[in-house]
Amino acid sequence: MRWNFILITNSHLALLVLVIFGIFNLSAQDIHFSQYYRTPLLLNPANTGGSDKDFRFAAIARNQWQTVSVGYNSVGLSGDVNFKFKHSPDRVGVGVVIVADQAGDSRFTTLQGSLSGAYHFVTSGNNFMILSIGGALNYFQRRYDPFALTYDEQFNGDYFDPSIPVTEQFDILNLSFIDAGIGVNYQQTLNSEHVFNLGLSAQHIRTSEQNFLKNSTNTLLSPKYNFYGNGEFHVYKKWSLVPLLFYQYQDSKDETVIGIGASFNFKPDSYEKSKVKAGISFRLGDAFIPWIHLDQDKTSIQLSYDMNTSPLRVASNSYGGLELSFGYLFNIRKDKDRHYDVCPYIWF
Repeated sequence: MRWNFILITNSHLALLVLVIFGIFNLSAQDIHFSQYYRTPLLLNPANTGGSDKDFRFAAIARNQWQTVSVGYNSVGLSGDVNFKFKHSPDRVGVGVVIVADQAGDSRFTTLQGSLSGAYHFVTSGNNFMILSIGGALNYFQRRYDPFALTYDEQFNGDYFDPSIPVTEQFDILNLSFIDAGIGVNYQQTLNSEHVFNLGLSAQHIRTSEQNFLKNSTNTLLSPKYNFYGNGEFHVYKKWSLVPLLFYQYQDSKDETVIGIGASFNFKPDSYEKSKVKAGISFRLGDAFIPWIHLDQDKTSIQLSYDMNTSPLRVASNSYGGLELSFGYLFNIRKDKDRHYDVCPYIWF
């Protein structure tokens, strides 16, 4: 009975994907990280509670383009928990995300707080699969400081004079809005040693004005769509391959990231994780991203660096962004109370 339900669900997965894309019209880019897979709740609310422990905590920081005027700095924090059912391997997840970003001379700042939830349909056996459906409610605040900028009219003919008054129009210095996101995630394990993952999410499904000038028009924040696929495939003894694929689309702008990595498992026969992973990703037309990742029991750390390849490299000297992420997983339930554990692979 359980298998029949999951099979029916999977047969309609493609339809659900089309619905997500079809019910919203495609119409500024959001904060994003090169280690997108290390911010699972920000990437897709369906990932909420999708770990093999009771609680998951994640932190990430990015420092970008320090050689080009004022740099861009982004930080993110998230925490999520999953709840089991007494007579079912299914799970329910609840989580929160806080993200802050500051960019450029005007100190343009974005703060985001999100509350997300997901339901995970889980099967059993050596070839188990997990279908997750989730949603998120997001609160955003944006602001900037126009007085941190300089203007042409402050040049008096001989030199720049900051005491000259500025006649530029500054109607609104900060704004806030609420929107929502939804997503689906499909995870498949094969022979208890290979696993792959496919996911799709839609953010900003309730479009909001991003208007700092009272008389400007066409300032709606467009919906954003994320598609990703990754996994971990055992190839030889303690070695596995880690492929990565990510695509996002927003307001006629898109980004594609492809990558490959290798994983070495120090304790393949132990429930305690002890792995080192290393690889390289390529953001098409923009940057190479080498990365290294360490899993040790409940803790994980990943370091990556964007090496700029776009025309901006003339100004950036090919330096892009340094990114560091940290994850921590822990349990509160006893082993005898565990009905089933979702097996993670790339998130932590």
